[in-house]
Amino acid sequence: MEQTTAPVSGNKPPIINCHTHIFTGNHVPPFIGKTYLPWPLYYLLHLSLFVSFFRWWYKNPAAMHQKPWYKRLLIIRNTIQRFVAKTGFIKTFISVLLILQTAFILFDWMAIIFPPGQSSITSWLMKIKQWLMDHYLLLPLHSNLLKASVVLFVMLFIPWGRKLIFTLFKKIWSFLGSMPGKQTKEMLKRYLNIGRYSFNGKQGYVLGKLENQYPEGSGFVILPMDMEYMEAGKVKTAYREQMEELARLKQKPDQTHILYPFVFADPRRMKDESDYFKYAVNNGKLSLDACFVKTFIEENKFSGFKIYPALGYYAFDETLLPLWKYAADNGLPVLTHCIRGTIFYRGKKKDEWNYHPVFKQAMRGHYEKLLLPEMKNVDFSVNFTHPMNYLCLLDERLLRKSVHACIEKNSASPLREVFGYTDENTPLLYNLNHLKLCFG
Repeated sequence: MEQTTAPVSGNKPPIINCHTHIFTGNHVPPFIGKTYLPWPLYYLLHLSLFVSFFRWWYKNPAAMHQKPWYKRLLIIRNTIQRFVAKTGFIKTFISVLLILQTAFILFDWMAIIFPPGQSSITSWLMKIKQWLMDHYLLLPLHSNLLKASVVLFVMLFIPWGRKLIFTLFKKIWSFLGSMPGKQTKEMLKRYLNIGRYSFNGKQGYVLGKLENQYPEGSGFVILPMDMEYMEAGKVKTAYREQMEELARLKQKPDQTHILYPFVFADPRRMKDESDYFKYAVNNGKLSLDACFVKTFIEENKFSGFKIYPALGYYAFDETLLPLWKYAADNGLPVLTHCIRGTIFYRGKKKDEWNYHPVFKQAMRGHYEKLLLPEMKNVDFSVNFTHPMNYLCLLDERLLRKSVHACIEKNSASPLREVFGYTDENTPLLYNLNHLKLCFG
């Protein structure tokens, strides 16, 4: 999250968190492991499993410290600790034996996952273990339940034994961390983060947690996400429900002046839903008819638009261009991402994505379409998010090329009237050089 303040004389101005996400696991498709893992393994990494686990965890184990039985357990634990503290040398001797027992239990468990081979270190450790058993200093435990009980006892009651166990786990974790690629680890972190904050399915709950960490009167720019078109499965809560919940939060008297929610714009939804963005054009000015955008921007007083091109589209998509003209003329900001992250289009690369729609490359005295050779989804997503793409909005010549390409495909394109297009060599009557564009 990003936050800004503007220094002024006298009292400090309120903090504005200008990049706030409060959407939950219900708004995220289940198979974001797709393209990281081969089919059908990504079905096993189902997001709902993570969400269900965290919801169970925070409603049960994480809340157990408030239960009477847990408090009684702490009393028993404290009694044992006080008794052990009085035993002096005996305590130290028993602690050492239990730590040795625990160390070899963990060694045996690790050997199942990572066979140690026949190294000299392994042979030396096995000789020590046998000597300790021959002198009755190690117990021959055969039950996994007994072994787990010993490990748990050491973790609870012997601090330096606990440190040993944590050190071993850190070594294992660092080893495992070196195995998957950077992208896979980032995806797993994203899964865990979504799970951590998604045990309550309401955006208001996440917002409340966030507000508690800020001074009273702080403002929040709320950026929703529409991930229904990223080809990673169906989301549990539809996009419009997400937006309606944001509108209800905005309407609360104590939040009206501190919440600045944005409308997420995906050109594929705009094409699928005829009531999403309806407008009339008069001398290059757009006025809205009754539609989704009018409801949320003009009636519910949402503050701008959010896009996430990595989900599979360009910021200068033909369907988006009239929306950007409306935004520019009304001083509405557009927040976009130039990120190579874990949220991106998971479907198959389309043939029309093999070349850039506007940019060209030099070929010995002439220019040809710019090849975009990347094949993996995560690599190709950068072509959608690259900052150069936004010149196709802000630079009149490149915007004209975009408009020209659209009109060539469809002579009845509304872009002719929206931008006052004459031909590819004549400047547009209306452009987007006054668009407020923010890079997230």
